[in-house]
Amino acid sequence: MSLVTLPVEIFYCILDHLDICSILISLRRVCRRLHTITDTYNRYELDLSSIRQRYIKLIASIIRAENIIGLILSNKASINTTFDFFLLHSDIHEFPKLRSLTLNKFTDYDLDCALQTFASCPLNSLSIDVCSGWHDKIAVLVTSAVIQFKLRKLILKNFSYWTQCISWSNDCNLNYLSLEKCTYSQYQMILGNLRYLKTLVIRDCIIDDCDEVIFTSYSQLLSLTINDCHLSMSDIEFLVAQTPSLMYLKICSRWRAFDSAFDGFSWEQFIKINISSLAKFVFFFSCSLRNNDIMGNIDSLIDLFRTPFWLNEKRWFITCDYYIQRKIINLYTTPICIKKVTFYFNHSLTLLAPASQFDGSSHLRMSAVYQY
Repeated sequence: MSLVTLPVEIFYCILDHLDICSILISLRRVCRRLHTITDTYNRYELDLSSIRQRYIKLIASIIRAENIIGLILSNKASINTTFDFFLLHSDIHEFPKLRSLTLNKFTDYDLDCALQTFASCPLNSLSIDVCSGWHDKIAVLVTSAVIQFKLRKLILKNFSYWTQCISWSNDCNLNYLSLEKCTYSQYQMILGNLRYLKTLVIRDCIIDDCDEVIFTSYSQLLSLTINDCHLSMSDIEFLVAQTPSLMYLKICSRWRAFDSAFDGFSWEQFIKINISSLAKFVFFFSCSLRNNDIMGNIDSLIDLFRTPFWLNEKRWFITCDYYIQRKIINLYTTPICIKKVTFYFNHSLTLLAPASQFDGSSHLRMSAVYQY
Protein backbone atom coordinates (compact mmCIF):
# COMPACT_ATOMS: atom_id res chain seq x y z
CA MET A 1 0.00 0.00 0.00
CA SER A 2 1.44 3.37 -1.06
CA LEU A 3 0.84 6.74 0.54
CA VAL A 4 -1.70 7.85 -2.05
CA THR A 5 -3.76 4.66 -1.66
CA LEU A 6 -4.28 5.07 2.08
CA PRO A 7 -7.91 5.28 3.24
CA VAL A 8 -9.26 8.84 3.47
CA GLU A 9 -9.77 8.48 7.23
CA ILE A 10 -6.05 7.84 7.76
CA PHE A 11 -5.16 10.79 5.55
CA TYR A 12 -7.42 13.00 7.66
CA CYS A 13 -5.53 11.92 10.78
CA ILE A 14 -2.26 12.86 9.06
CA LEU A 15 -3.65 16.25 8.03
CA ASP A 16 -4.65 16.91 11.65
CA HIS A 17 -0.93 17.29 12.43
CA LEU A 18 0.01 19.55 9.49
CA ASP A 19 -0.25 23.32 9.19
CA ILE A 20 -2.62 24.77 6.65
CA CYS A 21 0.13 26.03 4.31
CA SER A 22 1.67 22.56 4.09
CA ILE A 23 -1.72 21.10 3.24
CA LEU A 24 -3.08 23.61 0.73
CA ILE A 25 0.13 24.89 -0.86
CA SER A 26 2.35 21.77 -0.88
CA LEU A 27 0.47 18.50 -0.33
CA ARG A 28 -2.53 19.54 -2.41
CA ARG A 29 -0.38 19.78 -5.56
CA VAL A 30 1.06 16.25 -5.38
CA CYS A 31 -1.70 14.44 -7.27
CA ARG A 32 -5.41 14.53 -8.09
CA ARG A 33 -6.35 12.30 -5.17
CA LEU A 34 -4.64 14.52 -2.62
CA HIS A 35 -6.22 17.52 -4.33
CA THR A 36 -9.63 15.96 -3.73
CA ILE A 37 -8.84 14.91 -0.16
CA THR A 38 -7.68 18.41 0.82
CA ASP A 39 -10.90 19.79 -0.66
CA THR A 40 -13.09 17.52 1.45
CA TYR A 41 -11.00 17.67 4.65
CA ASN A 42 -13.29 19.40 7.14
CA ARG A 43 -11.07 20.05 10.17
CA TYR A 44 -9.04 23.08 9.12
CA GLU A 45 -7.74 25.37 11.85
CA LEU A 46 -6.89 28.67 10.20
CA ASP A 47 -4.16 30.66 12.00
CA LEU A 48 -4.04 33.97 10.16
CA SER A 49 -1.39 35.25 12.54
CA SER A 50 1.18 32.76 11.26
CA ILE A 51 0.52 32.92 7.50
CA ARG A 52 2.48 35.23 5.24
CA GLN A 53 0.26 37.67 3.38
CA ARG A 54 1.38 36.37 -0.01
CA TYR A 55 -0.15 32.98 0.91
CA ILE A 56 -3.38 34.33 2.42
CA LYS A 57 -4.82 35.26 -0.98
CA LEU A 58 -4.12 31.77 -2.35
CA ILE A 59 -5.55 29.99 0.71
CA ALA A 60 -8.62 32.25 0.68
CA SER A 61 -9.37 31.24 -2.91
CA ILE A 62 -9.09 27.52 -2.11
CA ILE A 63 -10.52 26.83 1.33
CA ARG A 64 -14.22 26.31 1.89
CA ALA A 65 -16.02 28.02 4.75
CA GLU A 66 -17.74 24.82 5.87
CA ASN A 67 -14.35 23.11 6.32
CA ILE A 68 -12.99 25.65 8.84
CA ILE A 69 -13.51 24.63 12.48
CA GLY A 70 -10.86 26.82 14.13
CA LEU A 71 -9.72 30.41 13.64
CA ILE A 72 -6.80 32.28 15.29
CA LEU A 73 -6.48 36.07 15.07
CA SER A 74 -3.60 37.96 16.68
CA ASN A 75 -2.93 41.62 17.39
CA LYS A 76 -5.55 44.33 17.17
CA ALA A 77 -4.84 44.71 13.45
CA SER A 78 -5.89 41.13 12.67
CA ILE A 79 -9.60 41.73 12.82
CA ASN A 80 -9.54 44.75 10.50
CA THR A 81 -6.50 44.07 8.31
CA THR A 82 -5.41 40.43 7.86
CA PHE A 83 -8.89 39.05 8.39
CA ASP A 84 -10.47 41.59 6.03
CA PHE A 85 -7.77 40.82 3.45
CA PHE A 86 -8.64 37.14 3.75
CA LEU A 87 -12.36 37.78 3.29
CA LEU A 88 -11.69 40.14 0.36
CA HIS A 89 -10.11 37.32 -1.62
CA SER A 90 -12.59 34.59 -0.74
CA ASP A 91 -16.27 33.85 -1.22
CA ILE A 92 -16.72 33.31 2.52
CA HIS A 93 -19.40 35.37 4.23
CA GLU A 94 -19.86 33.25 7.33
CA PHE A 95 -18.29 30.27 9.11
CA PRO A 96 -21.09 27.72 9.59
CA LYS A 97 -18.88 25.08 11.27
CA LEU A 98 -16.54 27.30 13.31
CA ARG A 99 -16.10 25.67 16.72
CA SER A 100 -12.97 27.34 18.10
CA LEU A 101 -11.96 31.03 18.13
CA THR A 102 -8.68 32.41 19.52
CA LEU A 103 -8.19 36.16 19.92
CA ASN A 104 -4.67 37.26 20.91
CA LYS A 105 -3.64 40.74 22.13
CA PHE A 106 -7.08 42.27 21.66
CA THR A 107 -8.39 45.50 23.19
CA ASP A 108 -11.92 45.66 24.58
CA TYR A 109 -13.08 47.41 21.36
CA ASP A 110 -11.52 44.76 19.11
CA LEU A 111 -12.97 42.02 21.31
CA ASP A 112 -16.44 43.51 20.98
CA CYS A 113 -16.08 43.74 17.19
CA ALA A 114 -14.81 40.17 16.92
CA LEU A 115 -17.61 38.69 19.01
CA GLN A 116 -20.17 40.53 16.89
CA THR A 117 -18.48 39.32 13.69
CA PHE A 118 -18.74 35.68 14.75
CA ALA A 119 -22.08 35.97 16.58
CA SER A 120 -23.79 33.45 14.31
CA CYS A 121 -21.06 30.79 14.56
CA PRO A 122 -21.61 27.60 16.59
CA LEU A 123 -18.61 28.26 18.86
CA ASN A 124 -17.90 25.96 21.78
CA SER A 125 -14.32 27.12 22.53
CA LEU A 126 -13.08 30.69 23.05
CA SER A 127 -9.57 31.88 23.98
CA ILE A 128 -9.00 35.56 24.80
CA ASP A 129 -5.69 37.33 25.42
CA VAL A 130 -6.35 41.01 26.18
CA CYS A 131 -3.71 43.73 25.89
CA SER A 132 -5.63 46.59 27.52
CA GLY A 133 -6.00 45.21 31.04
CA TRP A 134 -9.03 43.67 32.66
CA HIS A 135 -12.01 45.89 33.42
CA ASP A 136 -15.80 45.79 33.64
CA LYS A 137 -16.46 46.05 29.90
CA ILE A 138 -14.35 42.99 29.12
CA ALA A 139 -16.05 41.12 31.98
CA VAL A 140 -19.44 41.92 30.44
CA LEU A 141 -18.26 40.76 27.00
CA VAL A 142 -16.90 37.48 28.39
CA THR A 143 -20.06 36.84 30.39
CA SER A 144 -22.19 37.51 27.32
CA ALA A 145 -20.05 35.23 25.13
CA VAL A 146 -20.24 32.33 27.61
CA ILE A 147 -24.04 32.55 27.62
CA GLN A 148 -24.55 33.40 23.93
CA PHE A 149 -22.38 30.63 22.50
CA LYS A 150 -23.04 28.14 25.31
CA LEU A 151 -19.29 27.70 25.51
CA ARG A 152 -17.77 24.47 26.78
CA LYS A 153 -14.17 25.72 26.83
CA LEU A 154 -12.92 29.14 27.94
CA ILE A 155 -9.28 30.31 28.13
CA LEU A 156 -8.50 33.74 29.61
CA LYS A 157 -4.98 35.17 29.50
CA ASN A 158 -3.12 38.25 30.73
CA PHE A 159 -5.39 39.31 33.55
CA SER A 160 -5.86 38.24 37.14
CA TYR A 161 -8.45 38.14 39.92
CA TRP A 162 -11.32 38.61 37.49
CA THR A 163 -13.92 36.08 38.63
CA GLN A 164 -15.76 38.50 40.91
CA CYS A 165 -16.67 40.48 37.75
CA ILE A 166 -18.23 37.58 35.84
CA SER A 167 -21.80 36.47 36.35
CA TRP A 168 -22.10 32.73 35.86
CA SER A 169 -25.43 31.47 34.57
CA ASN A 170 -27.02 28.42 36.18
CA ASP A 171 -27.16 26.93 32.70
CA CYS A 172 -23.44 27.54 32.01
CA ASN A 173 -22.03 24.59 30.05
CA LEU A 174 -18.32 25.19 30.66
CA ASN A 175 -16.37 21.99 31.27
CA TYR A 176 -12.88 23.47 30.67
CA LEU A 177 -11.63 26.72 32.20
CA SER A 178 -8.13 28.20 32.10
CA LEU A 179 -7.11 31.45 33.81
CA GLU A 180 -4.19 33.31 35.36
CA LYS A 181 -4.56 33.92 39.10
CA CYS A 182 -7.37 33.48 41.54
CA THR A 183 -7.85 33.70 45.29
CA TYR A 184 -9.20 30.84 47.34
CA SER A 185 -12.68 32.39 47.56
CA GLN A 186 -12.70 32.78 43.76
CA TYR A 187 -11.56 29.17 43.43
CA GLN A 188 -14.57 28.12 45.47
CA MET A 189 -16.83 30.44 43.47
CA ILE A 190 -15.73 28.79 40.23
CA LEU A 191 -16.29 25.25 41.48
CA GLY A 192 -19.52 26.20 43.22
CA ASN A 193 -21.08 27.81 40.13
CA LEU A 194 -19.76 25.69 37.28
CA ARG A 195 -21.43 22.38 37.96
CA TYR A 196 -20.28 20.83 34.65
CA LEU A 197 -16.62 21.87 35.01
CA LYS A 198 -14.26 18.93 34.50
CA THR A 199 -10.91 20.65 33.89
CA LEU A 200 -9.52 23.69 35.69
CA VAL A 201 -6.13 25.20 34.76
CA ILE A 202 -4.69 28.00 36.92
CA ARG A 203 -1.31 29.63 36.71
CA ASP A 204 -1.41 30.60 40.39
CA CYS A 205 -3.81 30.33 43.32
CA ILE A 206 -3.44 32.68 46.27
CA ILE A 207 -4.61 31.30 49.60
CA ASP A 208 -4.95 34.28 51.92
CA ASP A 209 -8.66 34.22 52.62
CA CYS A 210 -9.38 30.56 53.39
CA ASP A 211 -10.56 31.36 56.93
CA GLU A 212 -13.50 33.22 55.44
CA VAL A 213 -14.87 30.30 53.41
CA ILE A 214 -16.40 27.02 54.54
CA PHE A 215 -14.65 23.84 53.36
CA THR A 216 -16.80 22.24 50.63
CA SER A 217 -16.48 19.19 48.40
CA TYR A 218 -16.81 19.54 44.60
CA SER A 219 -17.07 16.18 42.93
CA GLN A 220 -17.46 17.36 39.33
CA LEU A 221 -13.79 18.30 38.79
CA LEU A 222 -11.63 15.56 37.24
CA SER A 223 -8.49 17.51 36.28
CA LEU A 224 -6.66 20.27 38.16
CA THR A 225 -3.51 22.10 37.03
CA ILE A 226 -1.68 24.82 38.97
CA ASN A 227 1.33 25.84 36.91
CA ASP A 228 3.41 28.30 38.92
CA CYS A 229 2.45 28.89 42.53
CA HIS A 230 3.99 29.31 45.97
CA LEU A 231 1.72 26.94 47.85
CA SER A 232 2.96 24.90 50.79
CA MET A 233 1.99 21.28 51.30
CA SER A 234 -0.77 22.26 53.75
CA ASP A 235 -2.18 24.74 51.20
CA ILE A 236 -2.10 22.13 48.45
CA GLU A 237 -3.82 19.56 50.66
CA PHE A 238 -6.47 22.12 51.60
CA LEU A 239 -7.30 22.82 47.92
CA VAL A 240 -7.07 19.30 46.55
CA ALA A 241 -9.01 17.61 49.34
CA GLN A 242 -12.09 19.51 48.12
CA THR A 243 -11.99 17.75 44.74
CA PRO A 244 -12.17 14.03 45.64
CA SER A 245 -12.89 12.83 42.08
CA LEU A 246 -9.62 14.06 40.55
CA MET A 247 -8.04 11.76 38.00
CA TYR A 248 -5.31 14.19 36.87
CA LEU A 249 -3.30 16.55 39.08
CA LYS A 250 -0.42 18.83 38.09
CA ILE A 251 1.26 21.23 40.53
CA CYS A 252 4.40 23.34 40.11
CA SER A 253 5.27 25.17 43.31
CA ARG A 254 8.27 27.08 44.67
CA TRP A 255 8.77 28.33 48.20
CA ARG A 256 11.41 28.93 50.86
CA ALA A 257 10.46 26.21 53.30
CA PHE A 258 11.32 22.53 53.15
CA ASP A 259 8.06 20.79 54.10
CA SER A 260 6.12 17.56 53.64
CA ALA A 261 5.67 18.20 49.90
CA PHE A 262 9.06 16.43 49.68
CA ASP A 263 7.77 13.49 51.72
CA GLY A 264 6.63 10.56 49.58
CA PHE A 265 4.92 8.85 52.52
CA SER A 266 2.80 11.94 53.26
CA TRP A 267 1.74 12.14 49.63
CA GLU A 268 0.96 8.43 49.50
CA GLN A 269 -1.32 8.67 52.53
CA PHE A 270 -3.00 11.85 51.30
CA ILE A 271 -3.73 10.39 47.85
CA LYS A 272 -5.11 7.15 49.25
CA ILE A 273 -7.43 8.95 51.66
CA ASN A 274 -8.54 12.01 49.66
CA ILE A 275 -8.12 11.40 45.91
CA SER A 276 -8.00 7.64 45.52
CA SER A 277 -9.10 7.81 41.84
CA LEU A 278 -6.01 9.80 40.82
CA ALA A 279 -4.51 8.19 37.70
CA LYS A 280 -1.79 10.71 36.82
CA PHE A 281 0.19 12.97 39.15
CA VAL A 282 2.61 15.51 37.66
CA PHE A 283 4.57 17.91 39.86
CA PHE A 284 7.64 20.11 40.27
CA PHE A 285 8.50 21.27 43.80
CA SER A 286 11.44 23.56 44.46
CA CYS A 287 12.67 25.25 47.60
CA SER A 288 15.67 27.36 48.61
CA LEU A 289 17.22 26.20 51.85
CA ARG A 290 18.19 28.78 54.45
CA ASN A 291 21.86 29.52 55.05
CA ASN A 292 21.99 27.44 58.21
CA ASP A 293 20.15 24.47 56.64
CA ILE A 294 22.20 21.44 55.67
CA MET A 295 20.85 18.96 53.15
CA GLY A 296 21.29 15.40 54.32
CA ASN A 297 21.47 12.27 52.20
CA ILE A 298 19.16 12.67 49.20
CA ASP A 299 18.79 8.89 49.11
CA SER A 300 16.84 9.02 52.37
CA LEU A 301 14.45 11.51 50.80
CA ILE A 302 13.77 9.61 47.60
CA ASP A 303 13.52 6.27 49.40
CA LEU A 304 10.01 7.40 50.35
CA PHE A 305 9.18 7.52 46.64
CA ARG A 306 10.55 4.03 45.98
CA THR A 307 7.65 2.18 47.58
CA PRO A 308 5.38 -0.22 45.64
CA PHE A 309 2.70 2.52 45.62
CA TRP A 310 4.91 4.84 43.55
CA LEU A 311 6.87 2.38 41.42
CA ASN A 312 4.49 -0.52 40.85
CA GLU A 313 0.92 0.58 41.50
CA LYS A 314 1.03 4.13 40.07
CA ARG A 315 4.29 3.96 38.08
CA TRP A 316 5.06 7.59 38.92
CA PHE A 317 8.84 7.99 38.78
CA ILE A 318 10.47 10.80 40.70
CA THR A 319 13.71 12.74 40.25
CA CYS A 320 15.38 14.72 43.03
CA ASP A 321 18.31 17.07 42.56
CA TYR A 322 20.23 19.32 44.90
CA TYR A 323 22.10 22.32 43.54
CA ILE A 324 24.77 22.66 46.19
CA GLN A 325 26.10 26.16 45.53
CA ARG A 326 22.69 27.81 45.55
CA LYS A 327 21.21 25.43 48.13
CA ILE A 328 18.22 24.69 45.91
CA ILE A 329 16.46 21.33 46.04
CA ASN A 330 14.08 20.23 43.31
CA LEU A 331 11.73 17.26 43.32
CA TYR A 332 9.73 16.37 40.23
CA THR A 333 8.05 13.67 38.22
CA THR A 334 9.68 12.45 35.03
CA PRO A 335 9.54 13.53 32.31
CA ILE A 336 9.98 17.02 33.75
CA CYS A 337 6.91 19.24 33.39
CA ILE A 338 8.57 22.68 33.12
CA LYS A 339 10.57 24.30 30.33
CA LYS A 340 13.91 26.08 29.98
CA VAL A 341 16.32 23.81 31.79
CA THR A 342 20.00 24.80 32.16
CA PHE A 343 22.34 21.99 33.24
CA TYR A 344 25.49 22.30 35.33
CA PHE A 345 27.93 19.44 35.83
CA ASN A 346 29.91 18.23 38.86
CA HIS A 347 27.11 18.59 41.38
CA SER A 348 25.09 15.88 43.00
CA LEU A 349 21.91 14.65 41.33
CA THR A 350 19.98 11.52 42.26
CA LEU A 351 17.44 10.00 39.89
CA LEU A 352 14.68 7.65 40.86
CA ALA A 353 13.43 5.14 38.28
CA PRO A 354 13.23 1.38 37.85
CA ALA A 355 16.70 -0.06 38.40
CA SER A 356 16.71 -1.72 34.99
CA GLN A 357 16.72 1.67 33.29
CA PHE A 358 20.01 2.62 34.92
CA ASP A 359 21.77 -0.76 35.11
CA GLY A 360 21.04 -1.05 38.81
CA SER A 361 22.46 2.37 39.68
CA SER A 362 20.39 5.41 40.61
CA HIS A 363 23.23 7.91 40.96
CA LEU A 364 24.48 10.35 38.33
CA ARG A 365 26.87 13.29 38.62
CA MET A 366 24.89 16.25 37.33
CA SER A 367 22.81 19.17 38.59
CA ALA A 368 20.14 21.38 37.08
CA VAL A 369 18.82 24.88 37.63
CA TYR A 370 15.32 25.50 36.33
CA GLN A 371 13.90 28.71 34.91
CA TYR A 372 10.18 29.48 35.16
